[in-house]
Amino acid sequence: MTTTAELQERAAALHDEPWRSAPPNPPATDADIAAAEQRLGVFFDEAYRELLRTCDGWPVFGSSHFYGTGDLGVGELWVTTTDAIAEYFASEGRAATKAPDGHAFVLIAHSNASSRFIVAAFPTSAREPSSRCYDCQSGEDTPFDDIYAWAEREARGIAIDLNS
Repeated sequence: MTTTAELQERAAALHDEPWRSAPPNPPATDADIAAAEQRLGVFFDEAYRELLRTCDGWPVFGSSHFYGTGDLGVGELWVTTTDAIAEYFASEGRAATKAPDGHAFVLIAHSNASSRFIVAAFPTSAREPSSRCYDCQSGEDTPFDDIYAWAEREARGIAIDLNS
């Protein structure tokens, strides 16, 4: 079975874009995950925790920069991007893109080439089995049941890119 990283490497070679073949980061530890949750004041769902235990971020995942625990809540990129997201929700967001009561949106990825970003609505008081995530761009916000559903769609985009 071909991995997503292998698909991405093939797409990078096909399009002569070596930057697209950046490998995923090594796995996060439970301590890394707990530190990020504490910084953000949220509880990650098990799907997101498991994804971070598989790769603690990925500089180029499909068309997105998938944040690792070391990126969440820290650094200039985080501040710049989250400021833009706050402005987006204030100006273009609709009721469907509001975090439910007792939840906070956390930026988990952004597009390397556009104003597209991905947020998850994580609970602020107790862990829940799953958290919705939203792929947002220009007022068109696509909901996903959890981070895996979004990641699968992003991976399919890499495979489709190879066949175009």
